Amino acid sequence: MSRKIDTAVTGFLASRARIGPFEIAFWLAAFATIYLLPGRHLILTETAIWGLFALSLDLILGYAGIISLGHAAFFGVGAYAAGLFAKHQIIVEPSIALPCAGLVAAALGFATSFLVLRGSDLTRLMVTLGVSLVCFELANKFAELTGGADGLQGVTMAPVFGAYRFDMFGHTAYVYTLVWLFVLFMLARRIVNSPFGLSLKAVKGNALRSSAIGIAVNWRLVAVYTLSAGYAGIAGGLLAQTQAFASLSMLSIDRSADALLILIIGGTGYLYGGLTGALIYRLLQDYLSDLTARYWQFWIGLLLVVIVIVGRERIGGWIGLTAELARRGWRKQRSTETQQRLEEEEQQQDEATARERRRQQEEAEAREKQRQQQEKERQYRNDTAPDKLTVTQALEILGLKSGATEQEIRVAYSKLMQRVHPDVGGSNFFARQLNIARDVLLALGSS
Repeated sequence: MSRKIDTAVTGFLASRARIGPFEIAFWLAAFATIYLLPGRHLILTETAIWGLFALSLDLILGYAGIISLGHAAFFGVGAYAAGLFAKHQIIVEPSIALPCAGLVAAALGFATSFLVLRGSDLTRLMVTLGVSLVCFELANKFAELTGGADGLQGVTMAPVFGAYRFDMFGHTAYVYTLVWLFVLFMLARRIVNSPFGLSLKAVKGNALRSSAIGIAVNWRLVAVYTLSAGYAGIAGGLLAQTQAFASLSMLSIDRSADALLILIIGGTGYLYGGLTGALIYRLLQDYLSDLTARYWQFWIGLLLVVIVIVGRERIGGWIGLTAELARRGWRKQRSTETQQRLEEEEQQQDEATARERRRQQEEAEAREKQRQQQEKERQYRNDTAPDKLTVTQALEILGLKSGATEQEIRVAYSKLMQRVHPDVGGSNFFARQLNIARDVLLALGSS
């Protein structure tokens, strides 16, 4: 029974971790924008970066229950690290410098994670905010390294893989950012659907009970906080590389608030919330700033009020219900297609079996006809055997009538024997009959 339950649970978790059709459609649409929206690559690049930043915050907020107001600290540290690597030619290749910048941010996250784990949610808010403020002031103080209030200038990015140069229209930057977003998203998706990710959900639900069943709560929170910091650092590094610039605003509380705002719009706990929230937020910001440049934040605030009043869960429930209905329709269609294919294969197999049976029946009928023909020939030969010829049959064979003389019998025999050809099949048998008929008539008489 226990093995059946384990198998059922494993199958359920595997089905949840499997990539669905909507996810495939989402990423196909995202990569299709490379060719379909070439004039919007600049804003799409920023959208992808903010989506990755919000995803990093969702790892700790949506899956571990750690709320943070200082997540911009890791974002800014990653941006400055990537900018300094490029400016001082420490790591020239952007695709190598970017994960290194993420490692620097992850190291900061690991160092501060032990402070964050202490206390309640309010304490964590203050600690994360304090870390962000400390990083901001350090970047401002060491202006000879970071550029201070003027920002990190003089950053020159080398071409990606030595071949793809960052252009002013953002084409290379968008492709570069989108590829990194896809790779990191799939990695995060694999992590949250692994036993480690499931244990994080258990910790978020009830840390005390999780500890009672043997889950190392603190170390898991340290691990996910460090991972989240690394993701935020990569997001900041992407912004620095694509803009060839880093500033103190990347470390400000406004950036952390933007990430929280994006998650409020998109939702937490399912990774795609950060991506969809960033897309909605950036498109609304772009559209509303064109519509009313001074009051676009009013409309964003109104959207937040609507989300709070209606309830993001209710809105997400509507969207989830629509997605589930569409998913069920897709599965039903696949099931119908599979059933039709099985029926066609079964029908083809039945037809092949029927053809084989007809062939066997025809062969049996042919053998029966051959056997009957052989039986007729054998019966005929038995009927015409020497010991079974009568006088009447002998007269018929020689073509004579009753009362024929011996001379007539011999003459008829001679004439018929002249017609017999030894090379013709059956002639020997006919000659033997003539001999037998002649002997019977000469011995018994023709009367």
